[in-house]
Parts: sequence; structure tokens; C-alpha cells
Amino acid sequence: EFNNVVRDKTALIARFGITIFLNMLFGCIFYLAGNKDNGDKINMQNHFGAITMVSISSMFGSAQPVMLSFPFERPMFMREYSTGTYSGTAYSIVKTLVDVPLTLLTTMLSWCIAYFMIDLQGNYWYMVLAAWGLGVGAASIGMMVGCAVTDVKTVSEMAPVLFVPQLLFAGFFIATEDIPVFLRWAQWLCGIKYAMNLILLTEFDPENDSCTSS
Repeated sequence: EFNNVVRDKTALIARFGITIFLNMLFGCIFYLAGNKDNGDKINMQNHFGAITMVSISSMFGSAQPVMLSFPFERPMFMREYSTGTYSGTAYSIVKTLVDVPLTLLTTMLSWCIAYFMIDLQGNYWYMVLAAWGLGVGAASIGMMVGCAVTDVKTVSEMAPVLFVPQLLFAGFFIATEDIPVFLRWAQWLCGIKYAMNLILLTEFDPENDSCTSS
């Protein structure tokens, strides 16, 4: 699995290249938005929007490569599984062991770019750990979907069903208390809700300069 990641240089370069491009774009759009007075409504909106976009990017950036890889590997896996080369459990464990550090590297890179360009105020490592947990969770869901279907087209069509509801229940677009009670419980199944809560607690700590209104 490690050799496969290293040999597929195109996919590896694309993964890190897209991460760099998107976060530099976020950094340019939200440049220094994190070091302004949050007592101003517009500044607060820009600050929150910057964190939201970087977090969403971390989720999709971790899930998509894993989600799309298994349909391509399915013929090889079925052949080697049928001959007893390894079990499904061993395959899953090894995929996880290789993907977790790779997710950490991309998360560190993305938040490093965004942190300094946006001038975020929270602890960098706390944010990385929260986003890393989000990425690993999203990659696990992506792997589950990739294993459940047989072709890349079907995976791409199923992705919005799994990830768009996470955005709705995380409180980005509507306050959680305004969601109907019979649907509100679903928020606890959304990894991005936990990650965003941790990141927001870190970034909007009352002791940060940006949270001290002048």
C-alpha cells in the first residue's frame, strides 16, 4: 500500500497541489480576516467564514481520494482475497495505517497556509488535531462508500448524500436549534460538528486579541 502511494506520483502531487491551491485561495480571499475586531459584525462574519471554508476543505480533501481509490483497486483486491493472500480486515487496517499519516500531512499543510495568511489567533496544533480527526472520520466514510459500490461514477453520485447533510446539521447555514426536533438528533452523527466546535472554541477564546472589542 505504501509503495502504491509513492509510485502513483500523479495522484500524490495532485492531492498536495490541490490542497496548496485551495488554501492559498482561501488565504487570499480572507487575508488577515482573523486579526480584526470580532465586535464588528462584518469582521466576525468574515472570520467565521474563513474557518468554515478551511474546515470543509479538510473534510472533502481527506474523503475524496480514499472514496475514489477502492473502485480502481477492487479487481486486484478480489483476486488476492480469493487466493488467500490477505483478509479483508488486514486490507482495511493497512489502508488506515497508510492514510492516517498522509491525512495528517495534508492537514498540517492546509492549516499552515491558512493560519498565517488569514492570521488566525487560536492554537495552531489544536486546530490541526481537530481537523485531522475530521479528516480521518471523513476518510473512513469515504472508504465505506468506495467499498459499497463497484464503479467511480456511482461513488461520485453518492458523495453528496453523505456529506451535504453534514454541512446542514453543523450549524453553518441555519442555527441548530431552528432545525425541526425530529431531525435535530442527526447533528451528533456529523463529524464536522465536533471538529468545528473544537476549532471555534480555540479560535474565539476570550483571551485572544481579536475577541477583545475596542
